[in-house]
Amino acid sequence: MVQSNPQLKQFAWYAAYFQQQHAFIYVLDTLRANPLIADAENAWQLVSNIYENTLDMVFDTKKPIYVAVGNLCLKAYSDREAALQNGDIYPPPTSEFMLQLR
Repeated sequence: MVQSNPQLKQFAWYAAYFQQQHAFIYVLDTLRANPLIADAENAWQLVSNIYENTLDMVFDTKKPIYVAVGNLCLKAYSDREAALQNGDIYPPPTSEFMLQLR
C-alpha cells in the first residue's frame, strides 16, 4: 500500500527495506495448500500488486529470499491453475509478473 498509494508514495523508499517476507510466504503457502480458499482471488491480486510494485523481487536473482519466494509463488500459482482446471473453471489470464517469474 505504501508503494501504490499516491499520498504515501514519498515513503515508498522506506518500504523496500522492511518487507514483511514472513507474512508474504505464509500467504503463498496458504494459497498453495488451499488454492480455492475463500478470497483467493483477492489474495492473488495483492500478490500481484506486491510484485508489480517491487520489481526487484522478479529481477534480482542474487538475493536468495527473492528466489525462494518466487519459487513458492510459482508452485502456488501452478496448484491454483490445476485446481481451477479440475473444477472446470476457466483460469483468468496469467499476470505479467507470473510470466516474468516463469
